[in-house]
Amino acid sequence: MILKLTSFTLALAVTSLSASANWGTQPLGKAVDRPAGPPRPEIRRQLESRYRAEKLDGGSTLFFKDGKAQCALVLPATADGGEKEAARFLQSTLKAMTGATFPIYPETTVKQEGDGTLAARDGTTWSGAIWIGKTQQAKTEGITADHLRPEGFLRVKRPSGLFIVAADRNPNGSSNEGLHYAVADLVERHFGVRWLWPGELGTIIPEVAELSLPALREQDEPALPQRIIRNGALGERAAIGLRLLKAPESDYAAALQRNARWLAHQKTGSSVNLNYRHAFSHWYEQYGAKHPEWFAMQANGSRQQFSNRPRLCKGNPEVAMQKAREVIQAYDENPKLDSASISPNDGGGRDYFCMCEICRKLDPPNANPVRIGYWKDGKREVIPSYPSLSDRVVTFYNRIAAEVVRKHPEARLGAYAYSNYRDVPIGVSVHPAIIIGFVGLDYTNESLRAEDLKRWDGWSVKARDMILRPNALHGGAALPLLYPRRLAADVRHCYQTGMLAADFDSLTGHWSTQGLNFYILAKLLWDPGADVEALIADYCQSGFGKAAAPIAQYFSLLEETSEIMAGKGRTQIEDELREEENNEIVVDRRSIEHNLFERAYFQSFSSEVMAKLRSQLEAARELAKDDPAVLERIAFLGAGLDYSDRYRSVSQDADDKAAKEQLLEWYRKTFKKNPHILNAPTRLWRTGRLFRGL
Repeated sequence: MILKLTSFTLALAVTSLSASANWGTQPLGKAVDRPAGPPRPEIRRQLESRYRAEKLDGGSTLFFKDGKAQCALVLPATADGGEKEAARFLQSTLKAMTGATFPIYPETTVKQEGDGTLAARDGTTWSGAIWIGKTQQAKTEGITADHLRPEGFLRVKRPSGLFIVAADRNPNGSSNEGLHYAVADLVERHFGVRWLWPGELGTIIPEVAELSLPALREQDEPALPQRIIRNGALGERAAIGLRLLKAPESDYAAALQRNARWLAHQKTGSSVNLNYRHAFSHWYEQYGAKHPEWFAMQANGSRQQFSNRPRLCKGNPEVAMQKAREVIQAYDENPKLDSASISPNDGGGRDYFCMCEICRKLDPPNANPVRIGYWKDGKREVIPSYPSLSDRVVTFYNRIAAEVVRKHPEARLGAYAYSNYRDVPIGVSVHPAIIIGFVGLDYTNESLRAEDLKRWDGWSVKARDMILRPNALHGGAALPLLYPRRLAADVRHCYQTGMLAADFDSLTGHWSTQGLNFYILAKLLWDPGADVEALIADYCQSGFGKAAAPIAQYFSLLEETSEIMAGKGRTQIEDELREEENNEIVVDRRSIEHNLFERAYFQSFSSEVMAKLRSQLEAARELAKDDPAVLERIAFLGAGLDYSDRYRSVSQDADDKAAKEQLLEWYRKTFKKNPHILNAPTRLWRTGRLFRGL
């Protein structure tokens, strides 16, 4: 369908909003022809690693021998923050491997001798040099990363030393983490360093007697310009959990900082600033008094909103016009914006979708059915079957886009496909200026996952660019749950069919139970074509040594059982991925025994399955009995099974005070011992009402 959108002339049939704005539960749009068969998205990219390596003539770079550092690290005379950080990162990692200190010099304080040695002004000499960043020596030798994508990096061995450079500026001129990624990749690819999970226990740094690097020219760059896995945050949610834990905020803040370092080491990040998150948070405060008609009509005929997540009357063209004005102003002030958001808000409190006549005229009656909640007479009610709101929402998006591109033809607008507008619109196409952020995928529910993959395909046919923005990592109630292979298949498919960027919500921090998911996801966001089997095998070997085989079997059984559980059908409360969208916290009820996911989970993870999982860990312990570090990592995984047993007791009887006391005490002890075993603060926020009065 070709879009023919002009200003707002056709839309400003604002002939009396009040006359036609009756609340109702029947769609008023026209039925449209639906395509036959499933969508067939175009394969836009092939799965191909961007890593390139070439062997060079000449000897190896010797880093460490005979208990002494052999190289110095050299920075530009006026090194920026990224260059200094990369040098410190390499210095600290090499020291942890060798025990030796590799000094860092500004380029102006050293001199390269004819034989390749480096003489420092302080009188010391070094057999080699590692030149980090945009040094003058790199420029003299023509070594640059200007040909690479932002965040890409290049390492070259020359007689004068090892050069590490990166495309450390994005198109808008801001710095990025390319040099950090270059160092992380160096020590991981060549020296055996691994970051399996945050903190000392999950960090693998081999101790070596000698360290060298063969003569190579290597380069790599990210497949995606944005690879976000959202870290947690301090705030009221965490504060609720910390109060129950009786733990200081500083402990959680330190854990979040370690998470952030882990994310950086895994090369997640972004060289673009795509705006697509909820964009109307303060609208009611700004415009509610003067323009109540801009907001969603509720069942009582009122347009009053009760939260900082107000719903809009998307059928009212003046709402789109006002948002277009705001976006135009943003581009006027900063023409280099990567995108501006026009995404509606999440639901909140008593604010529900608008069901006035004007909005309902945008809803084709033959669209896929969804459930629509509303509030009436002090009670939450549900319209059990109403057409998807996607046509309504995309019409709203298109109106904004048509107006914005008249002033700024190159503008891009970020917009969610989410909630009751996650289905593909059937009567309208997506304006080419719009980037669709698809919020879907669920690894606790195979039927919903399959539906969401079809939705993704449909949107990718309609939209030029897509952002994969799942809430999938929130699933699983922090229980042992693995899905790295299914995750890999989906990331690859989305990448090939138009994924411009990825934004996963979020790094929940349940490392003992779901950590392998995070590890594999981070690797795939840099290189969607990475060999998942090799990554898992390396994870087991690097972290568990002689016990790698039973640990691999443990993960396989855990993943297999997770997939069996997910195949049992719908398991999410009201088919939504986030409690916020349901306008209530799921565990706010008296008992959690009716949580369909938990029932399916504990049926699949029976006592027999749990015994098999424990036997694999016991076999691993026997093989690693002489390696204290590996034994501690095995105990780390075992703590996740311990949590499962304790949570099962509470799930089966939420009134069992003794079981709740034991679980709460377990949270406190494990958080104090290692906060990365499980993210106790956020878990307690979600389930905190279970512990009232203890």
